[in-house]
Amino acid sequence: EELMSLYDEAKGLREVVDDKREDPGTREAFDTELVEVQERINFLQSELIVELLPRDPDDELGVVLEVRAAAGGSEASLFALEMFEMYQKFCLRKGWKFEVMSTSPSEAGGVREACAQVSGDNVFANMKFESGVHRVQRVPVTE
Repeated sequence: EELMSLYDEAKGLREVVDDKREDPGTREAFDTELVEVQERINFLQSELIVELLPRDPDDELGVVLEVRAAAGGSEASLFALEMFEMYQKFCLRKGWKFEVMSTSPSEAGGVREACAQVSGDNVFANMKFESGVHRVQRVPVTE
């Protein structure tokens, strides 16, 4: 309803702005209001698009989180530990249950691999795009 009334309002404002017989002050005021109305229309359209998208039926499920150190030796294992701890803090901040299933510590104090089960509201919806490789480029802690 609001979107449709905004379309009508924008049409009326546009007519006044385009009418050369109106005085410039009036046209400028209506043009400013037209910009505001158009911004609101754009916002409502983007919200509407999100609402119309079908939900993934798996969005409510939990996940098994696996973090593995890759090439890079002890520095990679330290980074893997930082990543695992970062995900743990993220999950706790979201109010999710974070259960460590297994860890394989490295000699440098990091982890070769760590697994956790995460459960709660919309876990998969929030984590489904987190797969893949995370790469770091920094001054090594081990030097």
